[in-house]
Amino acid sequence: MTVTILCPSGPNGTTASRICSASSNWESPDVMMCATTDVTNGFIELSKVNITVDNLGSAAFIMSSLVENATRTLADQNIENIDIISTVLEAIVFVFLKSKSAPLIIETTGYIVQTLNLLVEWPMDVTNVLSNNIIQSFEEFIQVLFKQENSTVIKIAEENILFRAERFARTNYSGLTISVSALNKELNFTTSDNLSSLTSIAKVILPKNIKNVTSSENIDVASTLHKKANFFPVREEVNSSSSVMTVVGSAVISIIVGGIPDGTELIDPVTIILALNEENVTNPRCAFWNFTGADGIGNWSIDGCTTVVDPNDLSNVSCYCDHLTNFAILVDISTRTANGTSPPFGVRVGLEVITYVGVCLSLVGLILTILTLLVFKKLRKKDSSKFHIQLCLSLCFVLIIFVTGISRTSVRPLCISIGALIHYFTLVFWMWMGAEAVLMFQKIVIVFTNITWRYILIVSIVCWTIPVVPVMILLAVDNGYYVTSTKNSEFCFIGKMVPLLAAFLSPIFLIIIINTIVFTLVIRTTLKNAIDRKKRMSNSSLSVSEVLKMLLSFTGIMILFGLTWISAAFTFISEPSVSYTVQFIFAFCNAFQGFFIFIFFILLNKEYRKLWKAHFVQCFPKATIHSDYKSGHSTKSKSKNENNYAISSHVSLNDTNKEEMKDTSL
Repeated sequence: MTVTILCPSGPNGTTASRICSASSNWESPDVMMCATTDVTNGFIELSKVNITVDNLGSAAFIMSSLVENATRTLADQNIENIDIISTVLEAIVFVFLKSKSAPLIIETTGYIVQTLNLLVEWPMDVTNVLSNNIIQSFEEFIQVLFKQENSTVIKIAEENILFRAERFARTNYSGLTISVSALNKELNFTTSDNLSSLTSIAKVILPKNIKNVTSSENIDVASTLHKKANFFPVREEVNSSSSVMTVVGSAVISIIVGGIPDGTELIDPVTIILALNEENVTNPRCAFWNFTGADGIGNWSIDGCTTVVDPNDLSNVSCYCDHLTNFAILVDISTRTANGTSPPFGVRVGLEVITYVGVCLSLVGLILTILTLLVFKKLRKKDSSKFHIQLCLSLCFVLIIFVTGISRTSVRPLCISIGALIHYFTLVFWMWMGAEAVLMFQKIVIVFTNITWRYILIVSIVCWTIPVVPVMILLAVDNGYYVTSTKNSEFCFIGKMVPLLAAFLSPIFLIIIINTIVFTLVIRTTLKNAIDRKKRMSNSSLSVSEVLKMLLSFTGIMILFGLTWISAAFTFISEPSVSYTVQFIFAFCNAFQGFFIFIFFILLNKEYRKLWKAHFVQCFPKATIHSDYKSGHSTKSKSKNENNYAISSHVSLNDTNKEEMKDTSL
């Protein structure tokens, strides 16, 4: 029996449930959809505060702290709380309007920017309800900021938002260039109007005669860069039959000059150059955020802006606009690309079932493989066993972290850690697959058997340390790459194509190429040896059983080398039926990879089966004797059989011919 009640702390309409088990005991309640009591009460108390000049700094701090706490739990990121945030921002702006010299200007500005930065991580369907009001309040706050007598340079750099406000003397103003570097991660104001090639996310050139548009004593300029366009959605319905959809394809940059209301026509246009952050796009066009669009909830408009695209530099788009506001580049993107992570429901369920069943079986298979190679001293001494154990360990780590953490996007620091760990252990796993190929090349192709402990130690150090490099570089450039949030999915791994290709796929493709070459050489050498052996035996053809045995060996080697990942290239086929079929093949081959390693290299290996059989005979002699009684054998004869088996087993394991040793070394 399941009992459902409304969540005591909201959000409105959400419920908590609790199951009464068959043993008449209550299981732990499911409160995943319920907001946290402390956070909800905190927002309610904040909404009751009468904000004045004396407490606006503390109110802004409390608002920022509550938003930070709410960011940890998805249920706290609700419409009721976003409504309170919008109301508090409006109240802070109202207090600033009444005061020419409000205290804690820099601190209050910092808390507001922190709040906006954290809200970017909230679901867009929540923030979009009041995002237009929130941005309007923030820009009104900036205009009021310019009127403060103690105005100063304010620079704030958050993960998703950069802000800078500065005052220039009218007599010294001769134009201004605003730029933001992808590496320095801060907004720069310079008097140079150089239009050289863009090495940054965005660049804005304010004309010299802009001072003729404002009557202010000084030229006050503020700029905000929103790295993500979560506050600025494209509010249009996408036709399901259409092959393209419109998205924001760049960062959003805001330019505000004191005394110039939003939308005021300029004498000379302002120049905006923006770098595209979307790939495989068409129809780039400059647009500005119209606060009155879409019946007052805000939308993008292209009026008053001219778009210039350099055919030699398709990564940047230049805009010439006759007013100041928030600017970005709108682009068209294929609905196949935009919705590529969201196949039909039946396909998604099938892929999830294959993935989770395969991962579970793989973990069992990998653990059994590791145990087999560790339990028996004879196997532990083999060079290949030392490689197999470390490969299986790295794959175990990948699968465990993937299953338990890939979707934990609600806690950002945890999500970044999970993404980095999956990245690291996957590359370690691939390094060991490359090492396995090199070892097999040495053993079979060039018949190099002088494998020392120093060689194994060096290989181990290389395989476990080299993958740290791309992970650390990616974390240093932008740790946000490990948190992917799209319209259709959220997960803790690299979602953008450029960092995914540079830091993850490129080293994997390199190892696949090496392994493919080695695989080809191994097949060639094995077939040549088999044919030569047949010729020496005056038998020119291979039997069906020999061919099947070779095919099994080659399949096992292919799985060990990770060559099934080649099928990933075909998942990008535009034809859905073909693409989904390939996705199933890819998911099956790679989710079950650990299980296949156990099947091909442990279960199908006659030597390993004999070792386990001998081990069980020694550990469970009574069970063996009982089994013999049931078979009609006497205890005496059974004892002889055991002795005979032990002797024959010992002989067979020590008298293995060179060809068999070569097989087991795989």
